[in-house]
Amino acid sequence: MGFLKEMYAKSLAIKKCLKFAEDNCFKNIRDTLSKFEIPWEKALEENQTSKIRFVSAMDHVIFHSDRFEILVDTRGFKPEEIKCNMTPTSVEVTAQTDAKIDNNVQKRMSLSRQYMLPQNAVPENGVCCLSQEGILLITAPWSNK
Repeated sequence: MGFLKEMYAKSLAIKKCLKFAEDNCFKNIRDTLSKFEIPWEKALEENQTSKIRFVSAMDHVIFHSDRFEILVDTRGFKPEEIKCNMTPTSVEVTAQTDAKIDNNVQKRMSLSRQYMLPQNAVPENGVCCLSQEGILLITAPWSNK
């Protein structure tokens, strides 16, 4: 990040939530996904049964007139391994972990996403919610300026 962006960057706390289908934190995004006929229930089922990590149907960016919503599949990462930084013009999500697999072999997993926003957001009002399934929701209102 450049100096000016760093000055306006806000690190968002990752709030642990209940299941995606149950927690009120995800109600608006569930309604939005249903409205656009995005089968989020099926995507969650596939994510839970799949042993292969892939960019899933749960990776979405949705712009509303009053806010944006970003869903990121962060399965395999603990809340403390995920970082979310927001500026008025961008959102950056990074995660890194060392996972043990068979015979104590370690595998490093990492995730990096950067989203450029089409108008200025209000990072101070940004929220990050992490479902029990590992779906991260990032949302913030647009600036009125």
